[in-house]
Amino acid sequence: MGKQLLFSTLLIFFISTKLPAQPVNKDSIEKIAIKDVKNLFKLKNPQLHNFRKYRYTSSSDYFKPSELNVSNGSLLKDSVYVNTYRTVAYYQTKKRRTAAHYIILGAGTVVVASTVVLFAILAKATK
Repeated sequence: MGKQLLFSTLLIFFISTKLPAQPVNKDSIEKIAIKDVKNLFKLKNPQLHNFRKYRYTSSSDYFKPSELNVSNGSLLKDSVYVNTYRTVAYYQTKKRRTAAHYIILGAGTVVVASTVVLFAILAKATK
């Protein structure tokens, strides 16, 4: 009797609970968005200048995906895809550097290397 009561209680419990639907696999959609940003998205120079000047966020229209820079236009209706696309595009643009940045880094490297060589030569000469 006790086993039947336990079994019927568990059966009623499992039947009465709502089972969640299978969740959407976000990983594959996010991977597609990341791939699209890396391959198809790049701000043009005037937009990049405005982005740096006014410090836009990822919700700016500059990072909105469009038919031109996505691999599959039907993904534009998916909120996970759009949010991932905007976020990745924002951080990719934020990491972009200008030519002046690389020139300054190169010049600094040359100065440091030449200073080390100069000190090495002076150290040998004083021995």
